[in-house]
Amino acid sequence: MKSWLGVSMLGLSCAVIVIIIAEIQLTDLQKAVGYLRRQRIAKSGYEITLQDVMRSRALDNTIVLSSVDSGYLDMAVNLYLTSLKRFNVENYLFVGSDPDICNKLANFSIACFDYIHDPDGSTASGYFSEAFKRKTHLKTKIILEALMLGLKVLITDVDIVFFTNPLPLFTCTRCDIEISSDVIEGNSGFYFARPTAASIKLHETAWKQGLAQPHISNQKAIDRNMEKMQLSRTITVKTLDPKTYINGKVYFEDGERMFKGDNLCEHCVMVHNNWIVTGAAKVYRFKECGLWENDKNQYYSDRQQRYLSFDLPRDYGSVNTIKFEEKALRNAFILGAILGRTVILPKFHCYGCKFSRACKKPNAKCTLGTFYKIERFDSQLKDKYRESVFLSHDKVPDSVKSSLSPVFLINSSQDIGTLTKNIVKLSPKDPGGATDEEIVDWFGNRKESVLRFHSLYNSIKYNETNEKVANILKKLKSGLARSDYRQYQ
Repeated sequence: MKSWLGVSMLGLSCAVIVIIIAEIQLTDLQKAVGYLRRQRIAKSGYEITLQDVMRSRALDNTIVLSSVDSGYLDMAVNLYLTSLKRFNVENYLFVGSDPDICNKLANFSIACFDYIHDPDGSTASGYFSEAFKRKTHLKTKIILEALMLGLKVLITDVDIVFFTNPLPLFTCTRCDIEISSDVIEGNSGFYFARPTAASIKLHETAWKQGLAQPHISNQKAIDRNMEKMQLSRTITVKTLDPKTYINGKVYFEDGERMFKGDNLCEHCVMVHNNWIVTGAAKVYRFKECGLWENDKNQYYSDRQQRYLSFDLPRDYGSVNTIKFEEKALRNAFILGAILGRTVILPKFHCYGCKFSRACKKPNAKCTLGTFYKIERFDSQLKDKYRESVFLSHDKVPDSVKSSLSPVFLINSSQDIGTLTKNIVKLSPKDPGGATDEEIVDWFGNRKESVLRFHSLYNSIKYNETNEKVANILKKLKSGLARSDYRQYQ
């Protein structure tokens, strides 16, 4: 089927020959979020509006909407793959808020309408930023547009994964709104709205408040006005079961889910990857928990890529463990730079972990994001590492998973405890650690996809005159910044 800007033309009878994009200014809207974009087809003179596309995409008078900009492109693709495509949800539409996002989504055959251009649309905006709060009001606007057409609407943020198709589960026909919980208030990132007078009034009021007070998020505007209407008994709201429609605090923290396979949730309908800030941290958490399917640039499926892995088997106590594990992490990236291999992260001991109950379990292990700021880490090292559960992903080729080297140990003075029999020990000439030349001599010609190390606590003698080593040390210095599990620091 032919598509235009990622939007299926099913139900639109006009022929597409030449596209002219015209900017139409709306005074109040321009102040809040920029320019409204409408697409005009020159030959027929027919103007395709958001309402037209919503009508064409809706099924059974229902549509799933998601607001997106280029800063969250990868997350939008993941929502499509893990949730919409997986469960055959065809009546969806992404609504774009920058000039490029719909063209990018069209490359994945994902339906998108180019609607509003936000000045910060090309970058991911942090949760506490003014840009983030301003962008959220687009959700209110597009829901209102759909409700005015008489459509039932499920709004979903892009940092969400479905575990089943939620649409058949909204059964409260007397309800105007069915909304997920964000612990202390309703969560405007996932809720179902029916086209009732009460729903329309709620969204009209919240939209106007967002224009007048752009410093508040749409969640605050929706919740405050919904509460007023509930007190006056002019709206009927159902809070969805927080154990089924789960926010990030309940699912990841309270549910003790740090890695893929932790505490499978058979009754869950969806999970919202919130209660953590920055897009980079959300993506990383999804990856470690096995909720990421976006194979951008063959992230998983590359058969030619070579990796190295290492463990952190020794617990050195609450004072020294973090120090030794950070040194091992640095050594791994130096080895990766010298050998041209991508580092598969280990699981870390949980000393210093805050928020997550998973940290408190006996012999608990934690992810890198428990201690380090992932946004900073990614800014320097994004293409040089993979998450700890990487090799368990279905998209990693079997030829990579099965191509494993023996487990090597570079001998050093570091006390690493009792060793198993199958460890291959290598001794550098200098007790200070292996040199670049020794590393290349030992491992440079290894053909296995995954080069495995027992540990790397104190095994490398840095040669900062080596350009590769100097460059990775510079990246590590900038990229390793302390944070906490929610990335608030």
